[in-house]
Amino acid sequence: RKYTDAVLFANGRRVETTGYCTDVYFTAALDFIDRSRARGRPFFCYIPTNAPHGPFHDVPPQLLQAYKQMDLDPVLPKGLRGGRRDKERDKIARVYAMISNVDKNVGRLLAHLERRDIADETLVIFLTDNGANGARFNAGLRGSKGEVYEGGIRTPLLARWPGQLTPGTVARTPGAHIDLLPTLAEACGVRLPEGMRIDGRSLLG
Repeated sequence: RKYTDAVLFANGRRVETTGYCTDVYFTAALDFIDRSRARGRPFFCYIPTNAPHGPFHDVPPQLLQAYKQMDLDPVLPKGLRGGRRDKERDKIARVYAMISNVDKNVGRLLAHLERRDIADETLVIFLTDNGANGARFNAGLRGSKGEVYEGGIRTPLLARWPGQLTPGTVARTPGAHIDLLPTLAEACGVRLPEGMRIDGRSLLG
């Protein structure tokens, strides 16, 4: 129903949370990492945020105000006039505020790994699921969410693994979500069960 002070479920238990949803998820992730390390165990932490996504009525207010003061006209669809133009500008400001909040939380995660002195042994991967669902900055690519043009299916995939991956390296070979399992398995030195057939292939090289 709402993204701030949301009612969520943890392992089937209803939990009334305090704060913006993305902040809540990352705080829980940092706690999970600390508990895993306290037990001397390696960890796999998957953080699928629901933002940036509609509904757009509930976003961090300070970030929203910052974007409302920016000139967003360059990314607005051409031909919009009056109230429709104002409504679309407001929506884009809200989407960008959500993205900035995700960015802030990824920063929290990376800083936490540094403080715990485990950054060098932790592979962090950031990716999204599809292209923008409307007017956004899209690097000039054709199409959007729901279309098979590059603007609908091309997304960022960023990896950070100090000492193992060279900063600034850009891979030109296309990859997909199905490649993550074999990539992570190879990175962790884990052999997949014999005879197991998977669709992806490792991107580690």
